[in-house]
Amino acid sequence: MNAAVHPAPAYRWLCFDADGVLLDYDRAEHRALAEALGALGREPTPELRALYREVNRELWQAWEQGRISVEHLKTLRFERFLQRAGISAPAALFADRYLEALARGYDLWPGCREVLSLLRQRHRLAVVTNGLSRVQRPRLEGAGLLSLFDVVIISEEIGAAKPARAFFEIAREQMGRPEPETILIVGDSWEADIAGAVASGWDACWFNPDGRPTPPAPTVQRVVRSWAELRQWLVDGDQIG
Repeated sequence: MNAAVHPAPAYRWLCFDADGVLLDYDRAEHRALAEALGALGREPTPELRALYREVNRELWQAWEQGRISVEHLKTLRFERFLQRAGISAPAALFADRYLEALARGYDLWPGCREVLSLLRQRHRLAVVTNGLSRVQRPRLEGAGLLSLFDVVIISEEIGAAKPARAFFEIAREQMGRPEPETILIVGDSWEADIAGAVASGWDACWFNPDGRPTPPAPTVQRVVRSWAELRQWLVDGDQIG
């Protein structure tokens, strides 16, 4: 098996990815794209949404893999999307409208705030997210989460992105250099969150609401599909795998 079935160890630090774990990124993205396209008199058709996701995913992965810089990412994804969509508009202006709208995407996963409040009584909490500061900090603040976390680590601010070992080393430094085995990450990206954290000696819990097949490696301590399941494990001590 690649997931443990024992109670959670007494982790000193619990680290949470933002998008897809704390915040509903898909909903925020949909609204932001609709607002940016609407300013151009265009409807956010399923085809345009799918095209943007494809372009964004390609370039986001290129950034995470170190093949492009974050500055390049900020405009290139919008330039490429508009070009492939056949839309004539300044990419920089479209990017500003999109990112301003995205920064207002405060939707939380059900149960998130309540479980974090309980976990905070026993653990130190951190956000570890790949993203832009102008987007992630307003979203966390708007969702009322900032006060629950001891540390907020955003890739743009530290100059490294998950899954690079440098990201996890800088994150551990900002947490006061706890031993890696005393840290648990809860993330939804197998490549960026899970593989990156395990390679740095952290334990990992895969947040997998869609029920995707669990890859054979690396080993994770738990796979959960909701914050209710996360509570059962980390708060209630449920041993069912």
